[in-house]
Amino acid sequence: MNNRNVIVKKVFVFSLAFLFAVGFSFGQAAKKVEKDLSAKKEAEEEDLSPTVQLVDLKYTLPSWVTVTGGSILCQPVRNSFGYAAVEEGKMVCAFDHDGKIMWERGINARLKPLISVGASDMIYIISKDGDLNMMNPGGLLVWTAHSGFSVTEAPLPGRDGRIYVRGGSDLACFGIKGICRWNIPLPEQNTSLPIVELNEGSVLVFLNKEVDGKSVAVTVTPFGEVSDEFCFSGKVVQVEQCFFGALVSFADGATGLCAEKDGKPYSKWAVMAGQEGLSAPTRIITEGFSPSTALLLTGSPATAIQIGVLDGSQKHVYKTDFSPDALTYAGRTLQGLVLADGSHACCYVQEGEPFWKATFNPSKKWTYFFPTDSGNIGLCMRDWVIEGYRIRQNIGFSPDVSSYHPKNNRDYNSFYEKTDLHSTNVSGPVISPERAEDILNSFSEGNFGNREKDWIPVLKNELSEMILAWTTLNSQQNTEQPFFCKDFDYTRTVLTLTANSGTGMYQKYYAELLEKVRDPVVLAEVIKNAGISAYDPDARMLSAMEAIAKKYSLKNSNESVHIAICDATFEICRFMGRPAFFAKGKATITRLLSPQYGKATREYARKTLEKFIEIGF
Repeated sequence: MNNRNVIVKKVFVFSLAFLFAVGFSFGQAAKKVEKDLSAKKEAEEEDLSPTVQLVDLKYTLPSWVTVTGGSILCQPVRNSFGYAAVEEGKMVCAFDHDGKIMWERGINARLKPLISVGASDMIYIISKDGDLNMMNPGGLLVWTAHSGFSVTEAPLPGRDGRIYVRGGSDLACFGIKGICRWNIPLPEQNTSLPIVELNEGSVLVFLNKEVDGKSVAVTVTPFGEVSDEFCFSGKVVQVEQCFFGALVSFADGATGLCAEKDGKPYSKWAVMAGQEGLSAPTRIITEGFSPSTALLLTGSPATAIQIGVLDGSQKHVYKTDFSPDALTYAGRTLQGLVLADGSHACCYVQEGEPFWKATFNPSKKWTYFFPTDSGNIGLCMRDWVIEGYRIRQNIGFSPDVSSYHPKNNRDYNSFYEKTDLHSTNVSGPVISPERAEDILNSFSEGNFGNREKDWIPVLKNELSEMILAWTTLNSQQNTEQPFFCKDFDYTRTVLTLTANSGTGMYQKYYAELLEKVRDPVVLAEVIKNAGISAYDPDARMLSAMEAIAKKYSLKNSNESVHIAICDATFEICRFMGRPAFFAKGKATITRLLSPQYGKATREYARKTLEKFIEIGF
């Protein structure tokens, strides 16, 4: 309301009060003035609320058009830089929020429309002969592994870098380098409900069987151990993974959270149909929401209920004009909740007010819809084209802010065997040469099943002791050397085992060792195994090697360290696939071309830069 209107309004109100006070008989006139003022106030208050942006795509030209190498075969999946999708013609593509193609890569196999994104934006796709393929964010095919069965859904990335794939009667787990950790028969799975990880790490798998109309499921530990069957309180029609477990909805509209404690599944909370406004159908939405929140769409037309995932408490409730069963898309962007069906889409702010509405052109045929944080919507057409429309621009939008929540690595502490075993000067090494050979062969050949839950905690203990040893040696003088500062052969054994473990849980130890180890021989061994591991999500190992290159620049006797840095830097950059990694890695290698480094170092650095060029960076 502007100042002039405020003044006019106050004058009117004062005049009316004065006239009534002196008993002036203008009753009918006063009522009319009061009614007019009330209507004006309501209109002004309505003007203060956000106006809805209405767009009819029948009369709107696309803001951008992207031509792809083939029709998009699946719903594009989000990652930190945009979207990835499977195309016709054995192709995978990635594009940003404005539809710009970042890369398109071919695979020498027919692809299924099954794709998922894990930690560090690693992309997992399935080919029709049962192969699991991992691409890095730069589009490089890092490895291909054969499952031995027909895969029926998109891979499920685990929390420590492992990946699960399932068929109708099989479930398998692969490591971060593509080695199969275990493959078990699991018949009669209900493949209409996806597999999900519970809060402690077990995989929840629904079966086709029911008991009195109630769904039956099992859990499978990260090491392939199958639980007894257990029964839900009704027929489950949807399951969505969240940080605290698995959100489930039932045929009658009820919802609940299935969680896990000490490896055992239990019901964390449940809301029955008819309670708190729930009625069939109920759809759960987690995309774009924080780990602690989710949204329920219940009834038809649907009521939207934003809930706290941990306890099921209601945060916001509002009406929509969509039916949950007819939705082609449901998720949250920075602008709000976006719902779409075959004819229109709408974005609702948190309070439930529409922010924009878009009506689709009925003469254009599209297969998949996606909204962006910047206020665009994309339509994957049937003619190798993605059309983008700018519906309502975000004021002050920054690409650095996103509604996408990346997956982070965590371990499976609840399932490891508990042990304090570690090597000391008194006890000597806790891993014998024979056992070390068995572990290394298992990591290389695969199919070791639940044996790894005994190995992982011991290896973690050994790396922790290795870090402590070098911390102690660096801070004290005239003291007995710790075990890991004396026994180089055993140190090399532990480093080799952890680097080949196929998990993403040891890299933090490597980064700390790179910062603490002073012996050039040991340091070169740590660097070499960091390169074998190659997984460096936060670039901490790369940064540590950059610092080492600066520190040892004047000592030609450390050329073995510099050469190890070249190899490890290249392998980490190649595996991680991010432009920022290549820029950082190439800067480190370029430094090694300087005159203060030895001739062998400079020549090796030059050849390493050529390898970067060969892979397109």
